[in-house]
Amino acid sequence: MISRDGFGGYAAAGGILDHIRIPGLGKTVQVIAFLCHLKEKNKLAPTLIVAPLALLENWKRELLRFIKSLNEQDIYIHHGPGRIRDKGWLEQFDIVLTSYESLVRDQILMGQVDWTCVICDEAQKFRNSSNATAHAVKAMKNKFRLAMTGTPVENGLTELWSIMDYVQPGLLGSLNEFKRRFEQPILSAINREQIFRVEDELLSIIQPVYKRRKKLEVLSDALPKRHEPIRTYVDLGPEQKDLYAKTIMDVKSGDMEALTALNRLRQICSHPGLCDERYEELPLERVPKLAATMNYLKEIANKGEKALIFTFYKKMQWILRRWIMQTFGIHPPIINGDVHDRHWIVEEFNRSPGFHVMILSQQAAGVGLNITGANHVIHYTRWWNPAIENQATDRVYRIGQEKEVYAYYPIVTLDFGKSMEQHLDDLLREKEALAERVLVPSFTLDCQDELLSRLRAEMTSPA
Repeated sequence: MISRDGFGGYAAAGGILDHIRIPGLGKTVQVIAFLCHLKEKNKLAPTLIVAPLALLENWKRELLRFIKSLNEQDIYIHHGPGRIRDKGWLEQFDIVLTSYESLVRDQILMGQVDWTCVICDEAQKFRNSSNATAHAVKAMKNKFRLAMTGTPVENGLTELWSIMDYVQPGLLGSLNEFKRRFEQPILSAINREQIFRVEDELLSIIQPVYKRRKKLEVLSDALPKRHEPIRTYVDLGPEQKDLYAKTIMDVKSGDMEALTALNRLRQICSHPGLCDERYEELPLERVPKLAATMNYLKEIANKGEKALIFTFYKKMQWILRRWIMQTFGIHPPIINGDVHDRHWIVEEFNRSPGFHVMILSQQAAGVGLNITGANHVIHYTRWWNPAIENQATDRVYRIGQEKEVYAYYPIVTLDFGKSMEQHLDDLLREKEALAERVLVPSFTLDCQDELLSRLRAEMTSPA
């Protein structure tokens, strides 16, 4: 099974139970329902679940929550220096949970066990068919194989081949055959229609062991309304205007490369303090984008609801936290790459009553977080890729969400022409439909190069 959280879901399964379909549920609950069935038939043990380390405890909680016949001692997390090194002991558990890294290290031990099921969550971990992780998962003995991933194709179509080669070896032929039949036609296609024809042919082959779950199709009756994004256009503050104009002039004069300027403009649009520490504590009215965000939060606070704010700049995260503390008297948690106890933070946030705010980077929030306590999402600093942005919004638009969901885009404008943020918003809208396609590599959705091309033309034109 290849499965996906976010806008769509991909699933593929191989082995003795190829055609299981449990529509209308999240991918984790679907899998747990299947494992519950095996437990009732006394055919569950031993089952292996492989997932990123950060998700193992969450898997254990969900298994115990939904499979009432399982006890704590029936589930074992195989990780750390004290992990079991004996095959016989492993076989006594109904379910063994392990990380991809531990599986690689203990491949010989784990490979001796006759697993009933081997389930791989976030299967993009082995989309490179030649890496150690791919070799390890494919070496496990099993009666049933399952793979779940949100990004089956990111850098190239051969990544899908690697995952399918684990799910159903030989279905797509050898890697060379696959490249000739599918990857090369995709790479040489001159329009979207040619890509879609290749996609349809490939999907017809993998359909028996593949499931794509699109949230708006299978959960339309189970989820509340998701509103169209709210875009608010704001001016640059005086310090931002000076920095923005200077950056453009530096490019025109040859003192700054266009790519460096692009990233600097992105910072300036977020907050001038990201480029010049003298401006970190500017009054709110001198940073209109920040002021607009605080206005969003005031409206959300009046409703007694919760919000997420996405920005990958750590300094911006701290500036937002400071203003939220001063304005609302609350201490918003931050989830970024420095935070390791994400699930505990999310649980506390979801349980807290009334208005609250969480600040996150898109990267740290991309996997495994269910933040249905919030129903408002503010994209303060935009990501280059519409699929990543959708995935971020979908942290709140998940099973368990009971309120209507709103997304907000505060966008900086210029007095003349289009700002960097307006150009980026245009590109993200253009690529939104492509983000829904199965075989379009995620990297092709990135807008950075096209945005750079547009801005370079503007920045290098005669003054």
